[in-house]
Order: sequence, then structure tokens, then C-alpha cells
Amino acid sequence: MESVFLGNVLAALAGLPFMFGPVPGTTDWIGLVLLGVVQLGLPYILYAIAIRHVSAVESLLIPMVEPVLNPLWAFLFLAEVPGRIPLLGGFIILGAVTARGGIPLLRASPER
Repeated sequence: MESVFLGNVLAALAGLPFMFGPVPGTTDWIGLVLLGVVQLGLPYILYAIAIRHVSAVESLLIPMVEPVLNPLWAFLFLAEVPGRIPLLGGFIILGAVTARGGIPLLRASPER
């Protein structure tokens, strides 16, 4: 929980200079609240609960899947084709997450 809190404090400090712009309108506030609660708040709560049950490496690798999936969603819903470098990076991250989850399972399985 402390790491999530510290991350949010650092994000708030980084966003502080941008706070002094024009005041958002009513529609903007509705969007901000929805994004804050649904897109950020709920996942942070679930992540804070989940990291108690995984190792430190897994707690770092699992969130790496999100940026990998963003181009996938853009491809599926907007027909935006990613380039070679994003695809390579995505495969590296997915491979690391898969290996991290699969290798311990292979070691723990009984020999046949």
C-alpha cells in the first residue's frame, strides 16, 4: 500500500504545474471523476490487494502487460497497425511475463 501511495504522491507532484490552467467545465468534471474512479481508482485498489499474494518480480512484470495491450486494443478497435519496434517490445514483455509464470509451474510438476 505504501508503494501505491508514494506513486500517487509523485504523480500529483509531477502534475502540480499543470493545475494552474483553465478550470474544467461540468462535462469535464464528470469525465475526470469517471476516469479517476473507474480507470485509476478501482485498478489501484485491486492491485494493492493483489500484490500481497505475488512475489516482488511478479508485481513488477504484471503491470507491464498494460502498455503491451494498448496497441493491441488500438489495432482491434481502430485498425491502427503498430510498427516493428512496438511489436518486438510487446513480445519481449509478454515472453517475460509468460516465462515468469510458466517456469515455476514446470519445475513444480511431477516428473512423468
